Amino acid sequence: MGYWGWRPLILGLFMSTWVAGCNVVTDHASPSTLPTTYPSVTLTIGRLASPRAAPTRAAVMTVISPAGLPLAYDNPVCYETREHSRLCLGMIFNPLPYAVTGVVLEVQLASYIEQIALEQAIIPAGGFAPYQAVFDTRSPASGSARLIGASRSADAAWVTLQADAVTAEPLTDGRYVVSAAVSNAGTLPAEALRAVVLLLDEHDLLMGYRVVDLDGIHLESGAMFPLRVIVAPQVGVADVQVAIYVEGRKLVPE
Repeated sequence: MGYWGWRPLILGLFMSTWVAGCNVVTDHASPSTLPTTYPSVTLTIGRLASPRAAPTRAAVMTVISPAGLPLAYDNPVCYETREHSRLCLGMIFNPLPYAVTGVVLEVQLASYIEQIALEQAIIPAGGFAPYQAVFDTRSPASGSARLIGASRSADAAWVTLQADAVTAEPLTDGRYVVSAAVSNAGTLPAEALRAVVLLLDEHDLLMGYRVVDLDGIHLESGAMFPLRVIVAPQVGVADVQVAIYVEGRKLVPE
């Protein structure tokens, strides 16, 4: 299937959160259950590209079947950073009716090759995950990716938490403040482990993302907490799209 065949279907099935980043008004409504402070965040992608830097676009959807699992992924978009290196970003999609884990990609730029594992523990059914690779080169060549490992997840405790009331407020330095109310819509208590906040351009190509360590925040059924993350895109565009995936685990009573 072609590039535009997979993406709208999977994003439509999985993304509970999708908002344009321009002219967004922050929602100040208070969630029902709140921690005293925002969760600590760990920056995964935070360097702004040079104003003169342009990405090398080579996003072509590919489908292969490692271990019998057909997954779909983009070849990466590679950006020149201030350190005269290339940051290559891409997305991988899971069109299957079950979660997959142990996903490993091999990313190549010119003669450089890097093997990477995803920062998400799983890709849920109908879900996605971003990936990145950094190369110490200014080569303008297009990047490519190859899926070399994935397996079906046998762990039923993983859960996708819900993100609502999402806003994206641009800052003067080009970054965005993304806010959301994260809730546990399940019937069992759950712990929130990490959030992945993505910025995409008008063609749904990944421009940057940030992984937020939530330190196992405990959520009873129906409880929620506020999430606030600053994310830096690698280039500036008129229309920024925001997607949020929040990974958690069910807390089954003993």
